[in-house]
Amino acid sequence: MHNKKTLIHFQKSLRILLVEDNLEARSAIYDLLNNFFDDIVTAENGEVGLNKFNDSSFDLIITDINMPIMNGIEMIKHIRKNNKEVSIMVLTAYQDADYLLKSIQYSVNAYLLKPINFKELTNVINRLSTILHHLQKNKEYEKHLEILVEEKTKELTELSNRDPMTNLYNRRYFNEVSQTLLNLAKREKTNLSALMIDLDKFKTINDNYGHLVGDEVLKKTASMLLESIRKSDIAIRFGGEEFIILLPNTDLNGAQEIAQKIHSQTKECKIKTLQNEVIKFTLSIGISIYDCDNDTSIDDLIHKCDKALYKAKRSGRDKIVIYDNNNL
Repeated sequence: MHNKKTLIHFQKSLRILLVEDNLEARSAIYDLLNNFFDDIVTAENGEVGLNKFNDSSFDLIITDINMPIMNGIEMIKHIRKNNKEVSIMVLTAYQDADYLLKSIQYSVNAYLLKPINFKELTNVINRLSTILHHLQKNKEYEKHLEILVEEKTKELTELSNRDPMTNLYNRRYFNEVSQTLLNLAKREKTNLSALMIDLDKFKTINDNYGHLVGDEVLKKTASMLLESIRKSDIAIRFGGEEFIILLPNTDLNGAQEIAQKIHSQTKECKIKTLQNEVIKFTLSIGISIYDCDNDTSIDDLIHKCDKALYKAKRSGRDKIVIYDNNNL
């Protein structure tokens, strides 16, 4: 605890359960405790105290030991079965020494002899409050660490699922998410389409202009893909200059519209080299849709996209081809 003001403020935030069977003593102790705490709940014996404890939450229990119906020891015993953390202070007369010894085995945090001396009460309460404050701060710190670890884990997981150059999802993530999307499409009886995109003559770009320019072409392509798709779609760098876009809840017409948008944007795209030379590039796209009746896995969908892409390449590149089992 840094200072007295902090201690006082913290004590005011605590919730106290006072258990005392003697009405006069309970009233007197309540008045003393009221100098430190704002929220004090009273109970006339251990049974009532236990019920109130079970019905609510308290930071500190202050209890007499020798009481009728259920004494303080029995109440503490029941409380400690399920709660090892709440702080407990016992109030005891000199003749209750045997009870006090029994209470220690239930991890009582402090005790105070009756009749209560206000200075001693102040010392004990301040000591307990300081401990409680440290415990609270430790919990807050641990919670903060948990949040940081969780955020860092998510961040690392996200990084492990991303291609570092284009920031698109990578093949690893594709293997994870594709089966999930496929299962969802089967269960909801919705469409799942895919685009396979390949940069035309990419090796020539690297050979003629260098890998730095080639990298810029890849980055620009990735940027165009992200601009062209919806939030629900997933763009993946599948390998080298090849990309895949998974399109949940999308039929062939919808997939073709997205493919055409990407294709049109490519026509407008220009890359400037270090020598201020402006180059353009094209891409080919294969489209397919998952066939629930005949396809058995995501590999079947990708294989059909690949065949459509191959036809686009073979027929002159810079084209969009939809998979058709009769023509491929």
